Amino acid sequence: AYRKYRVRHELAMRQQATELKQARREIEKNFSMKVRQLAETDMEGELKACRRQLAWLEEENQVSQKRLSDARNELEIKNMEVKGLSDQLVEKAMQNERLSDQLHK
Repeated sequence: AYRKYRVRHELAMRQQATELKQARREIEKNFSMKVRQLAETDMEGELKACRRQLAWLEEENQVSQKRLSDARNELEIKNMEVKGLSDQLVEKAMQNERLSDQLHK
């Protein structure tokens, strides 16, 4: 009777050990899958954030390019005005010189 009990007990212990090993494997497998899922989720979040930042930077670049173009156009207009005024100043100086020459004759 004792031997029968011991054999049953040993079989029960082996079965429990096997079940524990299977449970551990299952937990490790689930844990690994969860870690991978979290890593992928995190990478997807980072990717979305990078895409949003890239879109914002592209938009800011377009705004800056427009401002630069507007500033260049305005500078060109001002340069033409300055050239026109400079030409007028030279013409007036020449007229004054001629008048001065006529007065001194």
